[in-house]
Amino acid sequence: MIVRAHAKINLALDVLEKDQSGYHKIHTVFQEIHELYNEIEIKESSKASDHPVVELLQKNYHIDKSVEIRIHRNIPPGSGLGGESSNHAAILKALNELWKLDISQEELLNLAADLGMDVPFFIIGGTALGTHFGEKITPLRPMHLPIEVSIKSITGDNKTARAYAALNLKFCGQNREKTEQLIETI
Repeated sequence: MIVRAHAKINLALDVLEKDQSGYHKIHTVFQEIHELYNEIEIKESSKASDHPVVELLQKNYHIDKSVEIRIHRNIPPGSGLGGESSNHAAILKALNELWKLDISQEELLNLAADLGMDVPFFIIGGTALGTHFGEKITPLRPMHLPIEVSIKSITGDNKTARAYAALNLKFCGQNREKTEQLIETI
């Protein structure tokens, strides 16, 4: 089975505050980018897999099967485009189908949140509002934006972690009105 794990951009991102857990509460509009994706090959295997999605499903659903996963990466890691989160969601959905688990979308969203805060968005895809830490997803009217992606301009040096670390929290939450206007426009 071969699946695609699409990238995403944040059309709006308002960081509201830093939680005691160390996560940042956000209000964001996610947009899936169909032109940029990782390709993931998943094959049944007798060898144990140490992939977090496989381990999560094996533990929660008492699965004794395993798979071999190969990822051809086009989304630069650490670029803020959600590559790893998208990979997790694509594998989660693919294994749900491959292993005929019949996991509901709501349950997939809960499992996805265990894997990372951006992962639930990739279960839904399209255009969506992300709240709390980004894992609470509300689908919005899909937009088809002509997005041209230049990989040369994106470096995988963990820009997301550096951006959050550099935040001055006293200025957070000041653009929520603009995010709400974008949501109304959509």
